Amino acid sequence: MKLKFLILLSLSALLSLSATGCDDDGDERSEIHSVRIEAATWLGYQQDPSGGNHYVREGMMLTYDHASTPEFHPFQHIDGFNFRRGHAYELKVRRIFRNNPPADGPRCSETLLEVISDIPAPAQREEVILEVSEKVSPLNLDDKPAPLAATSVTRDNIINLGINIREKGTTRWQTVAINKIGGFGYQPHHKAELRVEKITLEAHGEDTQWQKYQQVMYELKEVISLTPVE
Repeated sequence: MKLKFLILLSLSALLSLSATGCDDDGDERSEIHSVRIEAATWLGYQQDPSGGNHYVREGMMLTYDHASTPEFHPFQHIDGFNFRRGHAYELKVRRIFRNNPPADGPRCSETLLEVISDIPAPAQREEVILEVSEKVSPLNLDDKPAPLAATSVTRDNIINLGINIREKGTTRWQTVAINKIGGFGYQPHHKAELRVEKITLEAHGEDTQWQKYQQVMYELKEVISLTPVE
């Protein structure tokens, strides 16, 4: 009789954990959530893993089922998930919160469990040739929608260099985030010619307090040439 009672008690505890979707072993807490990812990208600040400097990069905007305010994260934030610009997603993820994270590691990490939906957003999609300069230039941060003094980000700890690109056949260069082109890793002192998919979203988004909406995005289709420049 006592054994039967203990078995029932154990089953009850397991069912309770399944219902909450949360495990806690003292050192870390695991939760399962659904998250919506917007089709657009944003320009924001990403801190170097070692701390200190912040880099200006494009990233994705995530809204979790338990929150109404979106969060800005790097494209690599969810392990096992490959974000494609111009696609809106709903995912099921496991979030692990560590009470004592390593000095160079995050307090929270996420792993993809399931892609619930993957929907291309209404947009103009066309193939263009992009030229990438061998030179980097500072990104203009003066039109950010909020004062930097209100956060831990300051002018002194921002690395805001971007790459220079232009569509072939045009004369206007523009400075963009160094990870502006999905699938392309910029190499310093190299110029490149790329075949890309240019995605211009039909909807117009708004900047958040700290991030800047990007309506035009690029996905790499082919590296036509990559040439070192002295």
